[in-house]
Amino acid sequence: MDKEKKEERKIEENVVPLLPVSNMVLFPKTRTSILIFDEKQKKVVFDSVTSFGIVGVFFPKSRFLKAKTENVEFFPVGCAGKVISFTEAGENVYSILIEGIFRMKFIDIIKGEHYDKVKFEILPDILPPEHIQNRLKTEIIEKASFFLARLGEDPVRIKEIMQVAGMMKFEEVVNWAIFLHPMKFSVKLELIEENDVEERAKRFLQEIEKDINYLKVIELYRPLKPRDPRVN
Repeated sequence: MDKEKKEERKIEENVVPLLPVSNMVLFPKTRTSILIFDEKQKKVVFDSVTSFGIVGVFFPKSRFLKAKTENVEFFPVGCAGKVISFTEAGENVYSILIEGIFRMKFIDIIKGEHYDKVKFEILPDILPPEHIQNRLKTEIIEKASFFLARLGEDPVRIKEIMQVAGMMKFEEVVNWAIFLHPMKFSVKLELIEENDVEERAKRFLQEIEKDINYLKVIELYRPLKPRDPRVN
């Protein structure tokens, strides 16, 4: 059996190389660049690029990679990732472009000589009726547009982003919005565990609404700020 067939069989058996990442939460249908420093990570990426290309992106509970520690605990839900590109970013540092494919539940670690593999279970995305999808998608796009405007983003750029979002599927818009919005890491980890995409969308809307209200308060009280910071 050739190498590619072996890799396909591993995926069929729900086993892929484990790629621990501690500084972001990858969602399906989103793309991001990751800098790779750790030797185990490099080996995972090298093998993935030259074979089937799928890795299991999971998040260490420590928030820091412990490559030399045998018993690293991970959050229970991660994302399958496809390595799109791989380039050298500096001395012993590499940059990879990775795309999320589907959410996966951590089952077990399979120890390997060069790196570990993860046994996983594919998690379903439960979609609401189409009319609810359309309503929530529109609301997310509107709220995101308003939030970006409050941050001072260029109106032309906002329009371009919203046009792209309008062509996406409902679940893609939800995942992209969560992935890109500057919310707490812990909240993103909670949202990736949610199988019900309607609930995932509603929770995101709650979070962005809180951030919009916060920006409104800042704008309201900004004129009251004394010119001299030593004045109370």
